[in-house]
Amino acid sequence: MTEPEEETVQNFWISIFKNWNASFSIYTIYKNDSIIFDKTFSRDKSIVILDGYIQLLQIFTNQEIVCKKLLGKQEIIPYYFFTDSDTTFYYKANALTKTVVAILCSKKIKIDTPYYFTSTYNEYSMISILCHRSTQKRMVQFILILSYKFGYFHKNIITIPFDITHQDISNIVGSQRVNVTRIMNQLKEKKNY
Repeated sequence: MTEPEEETVQNFWISIFKNWNASFSIYTIYKNDSIIFDKTFSRDKSIVILDGYIQLLQIFTNQEIVCKKLLGKQEIIPYYFFTDSDTTFYYKANALTKTVVAILCSKKIKIDTPYYFTSTYNEYSMISILCHRSTQKRMVQFILILSYKFGYFHKNIITIPFDITHQDISNIVGSQRVNVTRIMNQLKEKKNY
């Protein structure tokens, strides 16, 4: 996204916040930085991604990690992610690229905002990845979702606009990093899976 496009998206949301009479704060999160949502995070806040990409992780006390969502610009991390009083886990929003977010009071977000409903799609897409018994099928499903949701198509090539490590992929698909590397190499050899 170019600088003028970034400003346009941010101005779009700022004008929406002003129409809603919502106070908000804008933050820049750099690649691999995180926002931790534990029991001390304000339960009446929602986060709007103005630019960039975020991986929303659920981290359990036994250090098990589950990727709940992959989010991009103009998507919302809704307040209900932070309302659970369960102390066996917390949420972490990990920036996959330089990301700009706005934090505002959840009560000000209008439920009929079309961006609010994309969170439902994200939940189902992550569930569909984990449904497959085969790690290879989970990875193919994940790559297809990444391509559909974030990819740019040009000259028969789909480009995903951010880097994602094998460790991140292993966390998302629920496998070991060495298995991810092995399967990625197999998929590169096949090319027509």
